[in-house]
Amino acid sequence: MSSLVFRALDQHVVGGLADHPAIDDERGSLSYAQLVHESASVAGAISHLSVGSGSEVSIELPRGRD
Repeated sequence: MSSLVFRALDQHVVGGLADHPAIDDERGSLSYAQLVHESASVAGAISHLSVGSGSEVSIELPRGRD
């Protein structure tokens, strides 16, 4: 995965901040490492749908961590 979001998250993980909170709200927190895992899972699911390099993908999500 080479998206801008993944590279930004990966920089935090490689920089030693893997266990630091990236998101913190009333339901708890998610670390940078957890976000890398979640983004890789979404990328894998999209790839499984035969969406490949160069394909445009748009995902509309409500605000929040769900």
